[in-house]
Amino acid sequence: MAHEVIITYSSEDRPVAEKACSFLENAGIGCWLASRDVPEGGSKKEALNAAIKASKVMVIVFSSDTNKATYLAPELNLAINANVDIIPLRIDGTEPEGVMQYYLADTQWLDVDNPPAEEQLQKLADTVKALASKEKKAYPAGSGLKMAKGKLFSLKTISAGKIAAALVAGGLLLYGGARLIFSISRVVEALRSLI
Repeated sequence: MAHEVIITYSSEDRPVAEKACSFLENAGIGCWLASRDVPEGGSKKEALNAAIKASKVMVIVFSSDTNKATYLAPELNLAINANVDIIPLRIDGTEPEGVMQYYLADTQWLDVDNPPAEEQLQKLADTVKALASKEKKAYPAGSGLKMAKGKLFSLKTISAGKIAAALVAGGLLLYGGARLIFSISRVVEALRSLI
C-alpha cells in the first residue's frame, strides 16, 4: 500500500506508533514506519528522507521521550521543507522543549491517552484524511518562493521600484544631504502591503 502518512516517534513510544499505524491502515490510510519499512540493508536516513518527501502528513508521537530524541528534529525539518502537514499526537501532556518547541510552536496538537482510545484514533484518522485530501504544493528548492501569511510570493519579484516606493512611503527623508531619518516600522508596513 502506498503511504500518505509517515509516523515518527522516539523508540520508547514505538507501541503507540504501531497502534496508530494499524488503526490508520485499517481506515484505508497508507502509513510508513521506519521500524518496518526501511529496506533490509538500506540506509535509514535515505529511506526516511524519501518517505517524508512522498508523504502528505507526518504524525509525530510526542511524549517526554520525544524532547530527548535528537534524531527527530531533522525529520521535522525535512517535513517542514517538503510542505508536509505535521500532527503531534501527544500521549503524556508533555510540552515541547528546545528545538521541538521551535518546530512545533504553531502546530495544532492532538492529545490522547497512552494507549490511545479508539475514538481518539478515529479523530486522528479523520484529521489525517482531511489533510491528505488537500493538494500538496511543492516549491522547488532554490526557487526563491516562500510562504507568508498564507500567500505565495517570490523574493525575486519585488522590484527595485517597489522597494523604492516602500522606502518613500516609509518616511525616508533627506534633509540638506546631512540628515537621514528612517522609520523602520513604516517601511515594514509598506513592505507587508506589497506581499
